[in-house]
Amino acid sequence: MCMSCGCHHVHERHKPGDIVLEDLQQAATNHGLSVAQVADNIARSVQSETTGSGQHGSGLAGAAARGAGSSGGTRGTAAEGEPISPDETPNM
Repeated sequence: MCMSCGCHHVHERHKPGDIVLEDLQQAATNHGLSVAQVADNIARSVQSETTGSGQHGSGLAGAAARGAGSSGGTRGTAAEGEPISPDETPNM
């Protein structure tokens, strides 16, 4: 949906940096995950970083203030500290 703005046009990138379905599909392919798992990992990461309890400690507010994005990363967590693997989570 230009997943950034929520317009429900999943394949349209309105501005540079907008997230579209193809971005999630590529991330899923890169890590052997489903698109739903990638979306869940993103939501969990945002929740964790927004509350300041993320692994990197500074939260999203700190990153936004610095103008920094994340580099690298992990596959997300099923529970705190437990990586999600394609074998453990059914494709959605």
